[in-house]
Amino acid sequence: MERAATMCSDWLLQYWDKKFIVICGKGKNGGDGLVIAKNLSSMGFEVELYIVEHTENASKDFNYWYKDLPEKIIVKHLTEDISNWPRFNQDNIIVDAIFGSGLNRPLEGWLKDFIIHLNNQICDKVSIDIPSGLNANFCDISQYKDAIIKSDTTLTFQIPKLSFLLPDTGIYTNKFEVLDIGLSQQHISDTDTNYHYITLADIKPTIIHHQKFAHKGTRGHALLLCGSSGMTGAAILSAKSCLLSGAGLCSVHLPDTERLALHAALPEAL
Repeated sequence: MERAATMCSDWLLQYWDKKFIVICGKGKNGGDGLVIAKNLSSMGFEVELYIVEHTENASKDFNYWYKDLPEKIIVKHLTEDISNWPRFNQDNIIVDAIFGSGLNRPLEGWLKDFIIHLNNQICDKVSIDIPSGLNANFCDISQYKDAIIKSDTTLTFQIPKLSFLLPDTGIYTNKFEVLDIGLSQQHISDTDTNYHYITLADIKPTIIHHQKFAHKGTRGHALLLCGSSGMTGAAILSAKSCLLSGAGLCSVHLPDTERLALHAALPEAL
């Protein structure tokens, strides 16, 4: 947890001109937030720390780091009393460490209202591991609507969450950064999953490195059969992609009436 939170703290240093608003739940995600608040404060940054009192039973990690907070950090506690909910502006940056990936149900009641309140604040929001309220996997987003932090950036650990990559749920983080916190790559590789994604490391070995004096005649000749009368868009896009991918020659088989459109857009194609 300390390693993960330290990497998040280092990433947040780009917001050196902002006042950090760290909002924590009382689980492991909140523990991350406490370490982040401690790190930023020790670096000399102004930090406001808020604890969301959503349960009486805090996690062991949360209690451990809560006891270790420096005295100069003023801690405020948030409850369903809306009159005590703070408001923020563009000089602030919210660090969302309320709920992590262990949350498996939609937020309801005052917690949902508090999330909506945070989303209405005009300032940058950075979520730790996952936007609070978001399920890490598939979910019926209609049940979660409005009860999820809309993050500008999510700092997630080791691998992205599936929900970041799906159209219904990916909208809750404008972008995400994957922080390598040193988890076992062997363990990750051995884990059974139906989901895989392609990385740069996967692609690099497939790239063909041509000889210094290679020319179009030595780099392959592709034949594309595509397009129909009045519908050449896909043919043109396919031909462009073919040439950009490295084919030396690209022939396009399409109706004679569409040759002019193809040659106007892509004179390299045959």
